[in-house]
Amino acid sequence: MMNKTTLTVLTLCVSASILLSACGGGGSNNSSGSPSAPPSSGQSAGAVTPLASGSSYVGTVGFGDTIRVDLDQPAAGQLTLSFIKSQFGLAGQVTGAYQISSTNQITVSGLTAGTGSTLSAAQAAALGLSLTLVKDSGGAGLLSGALSNVPNLLGGGGLLQGQLALTNNGVPDLAQLAGTYSMVGLTGDYSNQGVPVDSQAPEAGQVRINADGSARFCFGKAYSDTCTNVDTSTGATLTDTATFSADPDQTTYPGAFDMAVGGQQVGRVFTTRQGGNTTLLVDRFGTSPEGNPRTGSWVLSSTRTLNSGDYDGKWVCTEPDTTLNNVLTGKTDVIQTTISGGQMLSADGQSQSPLYYNAAFDLEAAAFSSADPVVAQGIDGLIAAQFQLQAGKETTVLLPVNSTTMYWLDEPNASGFFVMGLCNKQ
Repeated sequence: MMNKTTLTVLTLCVSASILLSACGGGGSNNSSGSPSAPPSSGQSAGAVTPLASGSSYVGTVGFGDTIRVDLDQPAAGQLTLSFIKSQFGLAGQVTGAYQISSTNQITVSGLTAGTGSTLSAAQAAALGLSLTLVKDSGGAGLLSGALSNVPNLLGGGGLLQGQLALTNNGVPDLAQLAGTYSMVGLTGDYSNQGVPVDSQAPEAGQVRINADGSARFCFGKAYSDTCTNVDTSTGATLTDTATFSADPDQTTYPGAFDMAVGGQQVGRVFTTRQGGNTTLLVDRFGTSPEGNPRTGSWVLSSTRTLNSGDYDGKWVCTEPDTTLNNVLTGKTDVIQTTISGGQMLSADGQSQSPLYYNAAFDLEAAAFSSADPVVAQGIDGLIAAQFQLQAGKETTVLLPVNSTTMYWLDEPNASGFFVMGLCNKQ
C-alpha cells in the first residue's frame, strides 16, 4: 500500500530526474580508492576488461556496496570476501571455508577477519553468508546469495543485510552493453545508524542503453523513446536519462561501467552474460544534502517475453528482515514458496496469490496518489504479484535473470516501505 502520510519513504524531493534525486551522485564515501570522475559524454574513456570466467567474482550487495569473492583463495576450499567500496566504513578482507553441493549451493563457515579488515574478529565471525553459483557451459557465472549481520561502521551502530549479485565475466565495450533491459531496484537515504530515512525509491520498469552509452529509463511501463515518469512530490512529468562509460579503474573494478546523470556519477555497473542474456548489476551510491549515505542496488536483465510455467517449482526467497515498524534487523528473512503456472503458493500450501507475467507497477504514480499500485501489463521480463495482508496489499515485482535465479522488489509490511531480495530455485 502506497501511503505517503504514514511513511515518507518514497522519493519526496523535487528534481529534474528521479534517478538523481533518488540517489545523488559522487561516491565520496568510498572506503578504499578514489571516486571516478564521469566523462562528459557517453563515450568510453578507455577499455573495459572483465574477469575471464574464472573463480573470482565482483559485483554488488543490496545495501549499496561493491564487493568481491574469490573462491579457493587463499587456499583450496577457502574463500575470500573483499569489501571494495563501501558507504558504511567496510573495508578489507574476510576469509572462511566453503563447500559446494551438487545443486550449486555454497555453505560458508569459520569466517575470520583478514588483511585490512575494518571488522573485529567477533564481527567477522557473526557475518552470515549464503551463496548460490550458476554457470553456463562456457564458465560464465552469476554468484548470488545473501550477506547478513553486517555492522554499520559509521559510528551509529546498526546491522545491514543485502542480496548478492556478482559476476566472473562481462562485456568489453559499450556496443555490447547496448540493448533493452527490464529492471528492479531500490535506492534511498540511510542514517548514521544504517536505517533508511527520508526518501526511498523503489523502481521497476525498462531501460534502453544505446551503443554510445546514452540511456532512457521508463519506470512502471514498457520502454518507448517518448516515455516519461512522475515526480512523486508534485506529479510533474519527468524524463529520466543517463550515460554509461567505461570505469577508468579496471584494476579495482574489473569489467565495470560508470553510470552518470547530469554529469554526476550515481552508480557503477558490472555485467554478466549467460546464454545470450546480459544482466547488469548496479551499485548505486552518493550523499544526501544532510551528509547521509544515499545508496542501494539495481538489477537489469535483457528484456524477453516470459511464459507461465517456465519457472514452476520450489523456490527459496531471501530479503532483509524488518520489524512491523519497518526497522531493519540485519537478519535474513527466508520465504519458501512454490510457483505453479500463474500462482505462487505458500510453503504450507494454505494460501496462494496470482502471478502476472510480463507486468509490473507504476510505483511513482501510486506514491503520488497515495493509492495501492495497480498491475501494469505489457512490460516484458517482469512478474508482478500482490498479496493481501491485514495491513493492506503487499506489492512484489520479480525479475528472472536465468532459469533458477530471480531478484525481487518487495513491500513486506504493506506500508510503502520496500526491500530488495533474491529467489533461488531448489
